[in-house]
Parts: sequence; structure tokens; C-alpha cells
Amino acid sequence: MLKFIGISASQLPEIRNSGQIVSELTDQAAKATGLAKSTLVVTGALDQAASTIGAGNTGFGLMTESTGSTLAICANISQPVFDPQRRIPCHFHAIPGAYFLLPWCQTAGMVYKWFRNEFYHNLKDINNLDVSVLYPFMDEEAARIPPGCDGLLMLPHLAGAFTPESNPKARGVYFGISLQTTRAHFIRAILESVAFMLKRNIGLLEELGTPVTEIRSIGGGAKSLLWNQIKADVCQKPVVTVQTTETTSLGAAMLAGWALKIHDNLEAAAAKMIHLPGRTEPNPHLAAIYTTGYEKYIHLYQALEPLF
Repeated sequence: MLKFIGISASQLPEIRNSGQIVSELTDQAAKATGLAKSTLVVTGALDQAASTIGAGNTGFGLMTESTGSTLAICANISQPVFDPQRRIPCHFHAIPGAYFLLPWCQTAGMVYKWFRNEFYHNLKDINNLDVSVLYPFMDEEAARIPPGCDGLLMLPHLAGAFTPESNPKARGVYFGISLQTTRAHFIRAILESVAFMLKRNIGLLEELGTPVTEIRSIGGGAKSLLWNQIKADVCQKPVVTVQTTETTSLGAAMLAGWALKIHDNLEAAAAKMIHLPGRTEPNPHLAAIYTTGYEKYIHLYQALEPLF
């Protein structure tokens, strides 16, 4: 491989596990950063690996989902799992002896942001509001619409679809618009569509032998109590939130603490550094409604795939 791309092994850095001390800072790095030369450099991890550690997901059986611009899911596994259909990537984990599956979808919170920018900008301008205030207002509107969104469905693939469809030509769709459809319906349909994407990828994980008992929800989307409830109800699994949304940075700090022997292991670091303030239980009475909506969501994509 090195010969093919035209470089030598000496041009590559040494490979080390996460959570290991590399060295003190060089004179140049200390001068550039203003840090003491005795500051220790510790190996970190892929952002999603660090994030899942920062969410306290250091074992097996639960998964993290980050609804930021994208939807990124991380499920820890003890042995490598390779999907024969190549729908899902498998990575080496920062947790000793572990790997993780990483389904992700290009658009999640990005769709909500797009809707805010395109359909709420006048409200912001008229009322001189901070744009961040609009998200709770949008949630309030969406909460007035019943689960199932009165039949309105959305495909949130505004920038193509990845896991598990892997279709860069896929596009966003609203289906089921009537004269009774309001702006609030369009908002709730976005929230439900991302929950359907989440459920679809949990199904893929379980198909590959990775059971999911609990969802740790992180990222900006986890601030929405309504969205957490919708995810719990659609997936029929509890959704647990973490005190900080900056779980990637927290996970990196936990790796550093472990390397410096402040903590015996990552589990001990999690016990001291992570707080789980919110737990949203699924409403079993909504399972049938969302099962019907989810099945229509799948059929809608399948029906439209040739048109993409």
C-alpha cells in the first residue's frame, strides 16, 4: 500500500493505543501554545469514540446517538463485526479490547436548522430574537401536533442518504400534505423522520447481532425534551441524556486521566466524571402508531428510490 501511494513507513507516525502518554511538549510546541514544557501529550481517539466514552458508554448493550448536524451512532462490540452488505463501518475502539460499529446519516439536526433558517427568519427579524431561541419555540409548535403527525411523513435526506441506504442521490421529501397541514406539522415530521432513521439503524445493529437496551443521547438535539421523547417512543427504548453536550472533549479528558493514572480505568473515570440527569421512558401506548409510521417511512423511500 505504501509503495502504491509513493511514501515510506518512516513518513508515518508510530501507532499507539488511545490513552497512552506520548511525551512532554517540545520546545516549539510549548512556545506556540504557552503551555509548560512539562505538559504531557496523551493519545486521543476518533471523535465518535471519544464521544461515546464521554457519554459513559464504556461497556456493551447500550449505544450513543449524537444528533448534531448529522446523526452518528456508536455501538460498542467485543469482536469485529463485518456487514457482508457493507452498509456499516466497523472501527477499532479507544476502549481496550473493544471495537465499535458506526452507522451515520448525513442530515439530522442540519434539517432542523435548514427549516429554521428558511421558514422562521422573518420571526427572528421582526422580534429581534437570538436565533438560538427559535428552537424551543419550534419544539413548542411541534408538541401541539399528535404523534404520527396526522399522516405527514418526511424523508430527511437533504444531502443524500448513507447508513443503511448508501444513496448519495437521495433527496428530502414531504409526503401526505393536505389543506389541514400546518407549519407545526412540518416541524414535527422532521423530528419523527430523524427518529425513524435512528430506529432503522438500531434495527441494522440488532440484525448484525448487537442488541441495544438503552440509547445515550448527546449533541445539540439532546437538549430537546420533545425530540428525546419522540426517539424513545419510536424506538421503544429509554433515552438517557448526559449533563454535558461536549462529550467528545470529556471523553478525551477521561483518556488523559486514565493515562496519568488519576483513574484506574475508563469505568472508574466515568463513575467520577459523568452525570446522567435525564431519562426518558418510551410510551408503550404509542408503539402501534409509530410502527405504522415507520413502515410507511420505509415504503416511501423504497417507492421513490428509482426516481432519485
